[in-house]
Amino acid sequence: MDVYMKLVGLSYLQDTLRETIEKVYAQKKSCEVDPQKFLKGKDKDIKKNFILLRSLTENLIQCIFASVNQCPLHMRLLFKHIQERVKERYAPEKIQTTRYTAISGFIFLRFFCPAIISPKIFGLHYQHPEPPTARTLTLIAKTIQNLANLVEFGSKEPYMKEMNSLILENIDHMKTFLDSLANIGEGVSTGVMIREHNIDLQREMGAIFRLSLIHISEPTRPY
Repeated sequence: MDVYMKLVGLSYLQDTLRETIEKVYAQKKSCEVDPQKFLKGKDKDIKKNFILLRSLTENLIQCIFASVNQCPLHMRLLFKHIQERVKERYAPEKIQTTRYTAISGFIFLRFFCPAIISPKIFGLHYQHPEPPTARTLTLIAKTIQNLANLVEFGSKEPYMKEMNSLILENIDHMKTFLDSLANIGEGVSTGVMIREHNIDLQREMGAIFRLSLIHISEPTRPY
């Protein structure tokens, strides 16, 4: 699924995230908010760091929320299928959360957030981030992932609780975004070629399957 989303959605991901990611690189400012990670003589203005972190995170969130119509059709068909299966499988009291987290577990946990943390790998920037920038991107990704999970920061990461207000303000918007991704017409066929990217899905998925077989047959090497 991860490879599939990257295959059909890489251009969408880049168009959605690149501008804000480049701003984070250009600012070269620390957004450290964990007192235990402060460097001596640096990063000590937590309030100032939170203001900057919130601004960058909110900017990225709004870019994502505004991108529904740019999301590739084949990804949206998958999300629609996932949401329909959730509605069939789970009890009504569980559906109200699971219908959203089932989709966010793919598009955020496996797509948007990994790209935010590793911009070069996803073609969002030409070089790997310096440590302060990497830390800022990690904090942004943490916040967005919690928002996608519809949960606030708690005792596990108490230093991030200041970002809970941003999460609470955007939970309804997140639900609307996830529902909108899965809300497409009934007559759409999954056999359509992705013409805008000139991708033949049958051929590419066949290549992915063959590569998977090769990797499965290889002996696992210890790390």
